[in-house]
Amino acid sequence: MEYYILFENQSSGMLLKKILDEKNIPFTITPTPRKLSTCCGISMKINKENINQINNILDENTSIKSLGIKELDKSNEKKLFDF
Repeated sequence: MEYYILFENQSSGMLLKKILDEKNIPFTITPTPRKLSTCCGISMKINKENINQINNILDENTSIKSLGIKELDKSNEKKLFDF
């Protein structure tokens, strides 16, 4: 499973990025997987073990407009090409 935070807008993603950087919580900014949403276009891929801590940050920072943390199961995806 992979875990993504989705945002209403790019500004919210950048606000959360700043906080996660300050708290040394790992994440990766990534395009939003289309299987999850067609929201603003960016999302954050996060580690499962950080979900509770990040949820607390989102609860404390109501200016960050999140569409929630979503999980994506990529185990059944087929590759078109193997290189």
